[in-house]
Amino acid sequence: MRPLHYCGTKDSYECADKLLLAGADPMLKDDVGYYPVHIAAKSAAAQTLDVIISGGMMQGYTRTEMLNLRDKENNMPLHAAVNGGDLKAVEACVRAGASVSAQQDDKSTGVHLAAAQGNLEMIKLMNKLQPQNFCMAIGTTDVQDRTPLHRAAVFNHHKVVQYLLDEGADVDTTDKSDNTALLLAASKGCWETVQVLVNNNADMKVKDRDQRNFLHLAIRFGGRLQEFIGKKNISGLLDEKDAWGCTPLHYAAKEGHLQAISDLIAMGASVNPKNKEKQSPFHFAAKFGRFNTIRRLLDSDQGSNIINETDWCGMTALHHAAQNGHTKILTLLLQRGASCHRDHEDNTALHHAAQEGWTHSMKILLGIHSNLRDLHNNMGETALHVAAKHGRQSAVRLLLTMDARIEMNREKKTFFDYVIENKESEVALDRCMIESDGDKQSKDYYIEYNFKFLTRTAEAREQLRKKGKYQALESLNVSFGFLITKLTNHDT
Repeated sequence: MRPLHYCGTKDSYECADKLLLAGADPMLKDDVGYYPVHIAAKSAAAQTLDVIISGGMMQGYTRTEMLNLRDKENNMPLHAAVNGGDLKAVEACVRAGASVSAQQDDKSTGVHLAAAQGNLEMIKLMNKLQPQNFCMAIGTTDVQDRTPLHRAAVFNHHKVVQYLLDEGADVDTTDKSDNTALLLAASKGCWETVQVLVNNNADMKVKDRDQRNFLHLAIRFGGRLQEFIGKKNISGLLDEKDAWGCTPLHYAAKEGHLQAISDLIAMGASVNPKNKEKQSPFHFAAKFGRFNTIRRLLDSDQGSNIINETDWCGMTALHHAAQNGHTKILTLLLQRGASCHRDHEDNTALHHAAQEGWTHSMKILLGIHSNLRDLHNNMGETALHVAAKHGRQSAVRLLLTMDARIEMNREKKTFFDYVIENKESEVALDRCMIESDGDKQSKDYYIEYNFKFLTRTAEAREQLRKKGKYQALESLNVSFGFLITKLTNHDT
């Protein structure tokens, strides 16, 4: 650190004056990239700052030039002082002539930075000392086209928000993503700020770039609608759709916000709107595991009408619950009479559960609808094919235990073909042996063999031989040979 910089840290203005008279250059940086004016500004050394500026002017530099110097982080002295949070440092800079509307590289003014901090006293000081520049600053936008009001709103500095509005800030100005301060506050769960903005007549009908209105964002982040009921007429927002075709009720169902769901329904929102994929809030609740939401929607007046509705893939809520392993929802839907429809590819809920390996879901489905076990989709695949194709060993074992038939699909493949293709021969063969507990070297160690699947494989092989299905036969021969090898390699 140079001597002139050191004077700034201690507010040694007399020493700074002597150094400047002796020829010290106020435009030299220290080893870490700071000018003397930055050090004095951050240290709230008001007298030293004045001396440095005056000394610099005597050496031919202008006041503006010195107050616009950038440190290693591209901050002007005022910005550095605001970031430091020292009210006296800010006052020193502003009294020295630093403009509160001056913009740094990201186009932020000192007012932007103070608003983001929620430093109301600092903002009031800037307004008091430079009212014209302050008025200009509250309408200035940064690189994201955000005003100080946006900055305060996104961090829930509701007192700063109210002050800026009182001083003439535009409540509905939008940023580059078409966000107003209200949309930003709602998207961050800043409910005190939302309340202030609503009370100051913020436009609740405005939408962001993704066509989400205030309700979409408020509900997504847990807002309680009763806080706004009666203050504004928001009935027109209830069934509005965003860029994906989702209404506020879709958001509430996805996030599982029961109170919001109840509020929306009570206010007249449609229970069963469809998004662009023809999915309803009921589908969303089943997909994302929202058990209480499912129950609430089923208990509504339209509950019996939505339980078996399909999306654009022909999937019902039962399919979505099975696909995602949500067993409680699966059980509830079946208890309420959900039908085991097929989707547009003829997949049942069991196919979807088997594909993902959700054995508990499979047991629930087969416990009530055992006929699902061997049903084919449009590729001729049973749940056993699907489980083997996707390498779901536990699902294959379960289906074999439950006497699933070994059949060929339209590609003339059995589940064994997929087992072998996936190099997972043990997927169906491990069930042939049960090893005892304890040390394998112990005289009490034993292996119990179950030839049930071996017999089935042999029978299937013979049937395929008669039908001339050589490709499938070859695969079964490999599996059969593997099984025999596995048996003979163990002690009996």
